[in-house]
Amino acid sequence: MKNALIILLILLACVSCNKEEQENLPLFDFGKSEYEQPFVGLLKSEPSFLVKSLQYPPFKWLAPDTLMLEKSFVVDFNEEALRSKSQATISFVDSLYQPFEGLEFFCNGSPFVNNRYVINADSLTKTIDVQCKVHPRFNEQTANGFLVIHGEELDISNAIPLQQEYNVIADWQCEQKIGWPVTLWLLWLVVALLCLFFVIWLLYVLFKFFVVLFSSSTQTLSILQNSLVASSPEYFMRNKFEVKKLGRNKYDLNYPGSKSRITVDENGYHCKAGSTIEDGQMNEFLNNPLPSSIYIVDKYAKYTTDNMKRTTAVEADRTKLYGNNPIRNERNGVVQETVRTYGKKGDDGGHLISACTNGANEIINQVPMEHSFQANGKWRKFEEFEEKHIKNGDNVISKRKLYYMGKSRRPYMIKATAIINGKNKTKFFINP
Repeated sequence: MKNALIILLILLACVSCNKEEQENLPLFDFGKSEYEQPFVGLLKSEPSFLVKSLQYPPFKWLAPDTLMLEKSFVVDFNEEALRSKSQATISFVDSLYQPFEGLEFFCNGSPFVNNRYVINADSLTKTIDVQCKVHPRFNEQTANGFLVIHGEELDISNAIPLQQEYNVIADWQCEQKIGWPVTLWLLWLVVALLCLFFVIWLLYVLFKFFVVLFSSSTQTLSILQNSLVASSPEYFMRNKFEVKKLGRNKYDLNYPGSKSRITVDENGYHCKAGSTIEDGQMNEFLNNPLPSSIYIVDKYAKYTTDNMKRTTAVEADRTKLYGNNPIRNERNGVVQETVRTYGKKGDDGGHLISACTNGANEIINQVPMEHSFQANGKWRKFEEFEEKHIKNGDNVISKRKLYYMGKSRRPYMIKATAIINGKNKTKFFINP
């Protein structure tokens, strides 16, 4: 005689309303649980790293463990089943007796294997804890089916002869609801506020960028125009002022048909001096320098002006200036006469960087100097000393620092430094 097994189910759930239609089978109700999976419906992939499950315990604070639904029942074996070491195999199936997709079942902490769990008859009474684990793909729905016992080794279960492979001994059901924990709502709120702050900050930066971009160009044009209008109105009125944008904070300004052009960027004003041996036309931007500005002339000479538009400092790589530009030997009489008016009787327009080694002939490179001082005196001798080394191919760097009294445009003293092959020679010259 085959082993006899009596399984008594002690169920905690209530019997469903259609109990009579289900042949008075007990209802094994796993119940309902809030599955706090925050991204369902928002992401295509399963964000399992945000779900507290058996595999991801560190994130309990983010998504509490609501995946495992649990019920318990008691199994009674008779002495014959105990003596013969019988086994009872149970399964949870759907209404078609197939494993239910999206759910996992565990018994006493061990998973069902191939949707089956074997209960060994090693004691007369055994308490069985069955867990139902749901997954994100299960979504919001109610699952139901049958708890079946397989009749492979058993003759009787609950006084019912076991004649089929699947013998229904109870109904089961569980329900899952998708929920958002408060922690996730707060997290989303923080992320949204951070994104909003970033967008506002980005708009502010872009706004400031365009304000500075357009205001700086407008201010630059205004200063340049005012400077030229004030000092040379006929020249300004005779030519149409043109501006070409070369890049961020970089502009090219010129007058059509003339050599007067200048490139403006954050480092200063870049331009070429007029070549007197070609057509004698001056660069009007260098004849009308702006206050408190830096001019880079012919790439290798840097001029600094003060708030009165006076040249206060010069630094030039004389070797490169001489070797990379056409020679400008001729002076411009109009410019020299203009410079004389800034000084006193007997003054000439003296070059800070000598013209015979490609010093500019514009006003930015000339100041009033006493005639003999600059023509054949101490200043001229210092120039000849520099010119000799330049023409010999030595590496010559020249520096000038000019000192003025009050609002005078005539320097009373010039500090001149010649750095020849790395060796300094500095002299102070009094402008008589």
